[in-house]
Amino acid sequence: MSATFTLALTVLDSGSAQSNPEDVLIRGNAEQTVRELAQRLAAYLGRPSSSSAAEPLRYGLRVERTGEQLRPDAPLSSVDLLEGDRVILLVPRGAERRRPRWADDPDPDATGAAPQVIPLRRRPTAGV
Repeated sequence: MSATFTLALTVLDSGSAQSNPEDVLIRGNAEQTVRELAQRLAAYLGRPSSSSAAEPLRYGLRVERTGEQLRPDAPLSSVDLLEGDRVILLVPRGAERRRPRWADDPDPDATGAAPQVIPLRRRPTAGV
């Protein structure tokens, strides 16, 4: 038999420029995962459950008090989450990350040299 709980939290939406804290009361069982709680909170805040490519979005949670990002597969009974905590809903990117275009371009001088990191702003040199 799984223990049930009721927990008051304040939720902030990291993906919203105008995030107003939302005080919510969570009721659930202690064996549900952080991922399930994050999905429920995202739905409550009006966040989409899937990307434009119809893939499910996986939200996360970070506890403001500790700065810890909670492991998605951890049961709620095993995480450091206290009554009145402020949690930040971590919004996933809607698309996969891609390599920058220049990483796939052939070397223009055909020397076979490794790609270089080029500063966007030159550092001042001593004595100038």
